[in-house]
Amino acid sequence: MAVAEGLVTFVAKSATRTAAWFGEWIGLVPTRSWEIGDLVGNGFTGRRHDGAGWELERELADGPEPLNAALLDLLSAFNGREDRLRELRENFELELWCYVSSDSTQGGFWLSPEATGCLGRLGLPFFCTVYLDDPA
Repeated sequence: MAVAEGLVTFVAKSATRTAAWFGEWIGLVPTRSWEIGDLVGNGFTGRRHDGAGWELERELADGPEPLNAALLDLLSAFNGREDRLRELRENFELELWCYVSSDSTQGGFWLSPEATGCLGRLGLPFFCTVYLDDPA
């Protein structure tokens, strides 16, 4: 697959705990976070978040198997924190999202046993979307 760009994102959402609490508990600084009642997006619509959210992101870099590399980089941030994540499942919805943009009609992606093993140890649902960029 000829990857043009992509992003891997760990997401923790809660209707009962704050994003700040999650960050302190897990011991990491998020890429982005929001609290219950914060304005959604730029605030233009006036909508407010009904839950707190905490995200950690990694962009895909150039190189062989960029999705696998970004995923391993993101998941390595949670090394040694697996038990903490398990304890949070009562109050947080934990997920891993990614998207990959490809300029090849042979879309798809490859993940190493190490990456799938990390996903399994963390027990995270994994959602991935591959977009085809029209080369024309």
